[in-house]
Amino acid sequence: MRRNQLLIITLTLVYSCAPTITRQSSTDKYDEDLSAYRPMIPESSEVTGSESVNKINKISYIEPTQHINDELDSVLTLMTLKNLEIGYLPGFSIQIYSGRSREEANNAKQAVYDLLEDETAVVYYDQPVFRVKVGKYFSKLEAEKNFRTLKDNFPQALVLPERIRIK
Repeated sequence: MRRNQLLIITLTLVYSCAPTITRQSSTDKYDEDLSAYRPMIPESSEVTGSESVNKINKISYIEPTQHINDELDSVLTLMTLKNLEIGYLPGFSIQIYSGRSREEANNAKQAVYDLLEDETAVVYYDQPVFRVKVGKYFSKLEAEKNFRTLKDNFPQALVLPERIRIK
């Protein structure tokens, strides 16, 4: 009996604490007049033939008053300097070999040069494992094309996150 009472009290508390949903009526519609900001273009009935070309050529250049080019250039310069201080950017590389054999690692590196002439392969040794990584890509999408080519010849190939050094 006591157990049933406890269950009823618990369920009552849980359902009474549920948030209520308030719905807005769809009769309130947003309305704003932007006609003051639209360029004035003569209607086709007002202008005909060569007059339309002349009127279009006579439209004068309007100097922007709210441009942010100088501010944007200064922010981009600061971001570039900060990135150069850091020295690295996040990116990706393709690992095609990981094992204990130096000979197999060098063979894998040579195979990459045969498959992809424009990419560089590097052998890393982190005792006791040799790793062969290919390329430096700033996005996973960039690495995907070469990854597909390498995956056919190296089934254990992986796209791994990597820090790319900025020169």
